[in-house]
Amino acid sequence: MFLNRTTVLFAFSLVLCCSISMCNDVDESDSGPYISAIMCGRNDFRRGDFVGRLQNSLDFLSFQSKESGLTMEVIVVEWNPFLDTPSLATLVRKPPESHLSVRIITVDKAFHDQHVLGSGQDFFEFMAKNVGARRARGKFILITNGDVILNDALFEMLASRRLQQDAFYRIVRTDLPGMMDPLSPLAMRLSAVSELVEMLKPERTCARGEKECP
Repeated sequence: MFLNRTTVLFAFSLVLCCSISMCNDVDESDSGPYISAIMCGRNDFRRGDFVGRLQNSLDFLSFQSKESGLTMEVIVVEWNPFLDTPSLATLVRKPPESHLSVRIITVDKAFHDQHVLGSGQDFFEFMAKNVGARRARGKFILITNGDVILNDALFEMLASRRLQQDAFYRIVRTDLPGMMDPLSPLAMRLSAVSELVEMLKPERTCARGEKECP
């Protein structure tokens, strides 16, 4: 269930892929998604198998948005991808029977090189997320990472549509050991996450406006 090795995904994609200049259409009508989840990455092994972790994240988002009734889109910005490796759009698969809208926006090396400015960096995380946020169609934007799994309570809150437009929300992140096999049945992955969450100690919470928790 949990792997210590790299997981190779089948090259099968049902996601929309476009360049930075093509993904500019924004739907601000009431019929658009309530939440736009923004994440970024590329097919590399800097922190392990990113493609596998991204697939797990998309599978969970698809399941949880359907279960909660939340209208949601996901925008993945692939920043400065390597020319000798397959793109995320050719590796990531959309879960079957999923109504989750997934867009992959590619920011190529030519655009990246215009903004390096002697920094020596080959990946700009927050610039990439800004690219995604500017092209979001949702009423609210959720900035996250491609290996994050959101809890059910958060989805229930988002689906209630009680977010305030003049507020900034954040949630505590907890790192879990190991990595789930993205090719295993989703039910097994859901069960594994539930077992791990039950082992975590409850987080101390503060009342709204308080800076120190009891």
